[in-house]
Amino acid sequence: EVQIPFKWKDAFDKGSIFGGRISLTVSSIGYEKVCVLFNIAALSTQIAETQNLDSEEGLQKANKKLQSAAGIFTALKDRVVGLIEQEPTPDLEPECLGVLSSLCLAQAQELVVQKALKDSMKDNIVAKLAGHADDLFAEVMKVMQKESVRTLWDKDWLSVVSGKQALYNGLSQFHQSKVCNAAKNIGEEISRLQYCLELFQACQTRSGMAGLGGCSDWVKRANRALTDAKKDNDFIYHERIPDVKQLTAIGRAAVVKPTVLPDKFLPNDKELFAALMPVHIHQAVAAYEVRKQEMVGKELNRMKEGTNMLNEILNSMNLPAALEDTTGGGVPASLKEKSAAVIEAGGVDELERLVRELPDLLQRNTDLLTEAERMLREEAESDSTLRAQHGARWSRTPSDKLTGTFSANA
Repeated sequence: EVQIPFKWKDAFDKGSIFGGRISLTVSSIGYEKVCVLFNIAALSTQIAETQNLDSEEGLQKANKKLQSAAGIFTALKDRVVGLIEQEPTPDLEPECLGVLSSLCLAQAQELVVQKALKDSMKDNIVAKLAGHADDLFAEVMKVMQKESVRTLWDKDWLSVVSGKQALYNGLSQFHQSKVCNAAKNIGEEISRLQYCLELFQACQTRSGMAGLGGCSDWVKRANRALTDAKKDNDFIYHERIPDVKQLTAIGRAAVVKPTVLPDKFLPNDKELFAALMPVHIHQAVAAYEVRKQEMVGKELNRMKEGTNMLNEILNSMNLPAALEDTTGGGVPASLKEKSAAVIEAGGVDELERLVRELPDLLQRNTDLLTEAERMLREEAESDSTLRAQHGARWSRTPSDKLTGTFSANA
């Protein structure tokens, strides 16, 4: 095979004044496929980033692209070591690919939460969706801090992910507090509102951005809701405010998942290299053609031998010469002889008489068969009874073996 070197530069290495970026050159089509798939996943995230998230179409397209990118990164994570067969660049390490897949999935769930808020879905649904986004960002935050990959990211990546984890935990608590308000569980509502305010403040502190994900607006809304809840509790309900640790866990709604890597990204497009085949494939095709011709030739010879044998048999029986020749016209003499024999035996009247007798003959034969079946059945029952009575002492051949042929013909 032709050895074509393919060079890949680490996506996260910006280089330095002392040297260029980390790179790896390998003469392997598998390595090139890995790198191309990485670029497709990266491009999918960029397409998602450019979408107008205020529109329904933009949200759906961005969500689809992020799940697709997560699926590609997940597939590469499982295959990259086997395809490259040597130490890859840091961006193609399984740990790094796992982080990227988790990050894309968390962002896809984030878009689901945004759509739920935009569509004014029920508070319990939004709470579950936001809770799952919290779980996904928490997982990203954990894997991003592993020793093997923590130096790859820009310093603000971790702070933003950490801030979003707190934000969506806070949103989950905030919307669950509204569920509590509807159920008149004012004590739990106050506890969740207080906790969500702590989380919103943690979001702003961790990320260094007061408006991350609209956090400042959520702080205002939570403060207003907390003020109203405390007022109602002081004047009406007088419920005890439970500790946050004692609150019931909020359910999770996992909507997104990594898209399975397709065999072809554009299934309806013509394959560019469909006609190209490696040398060993061409050799295999040539060997197949030779083998096919041999087998076809062998079968043709067998057919010719069979034809010759049949011709010899026909010649020995004087066929087809022995068949009566009617090319001269008129009724063949043999047919006239057979007609005369029928007339002599009684003609059409005799044939009609025989036909009329058929129903009676049929009934008689049916009665005989029915009686034979009855006798066979009685014999089989008698044999079974005696065999059960005498056991091993009854050494006679079983009835079904003796009368099997009769029963089958009956």
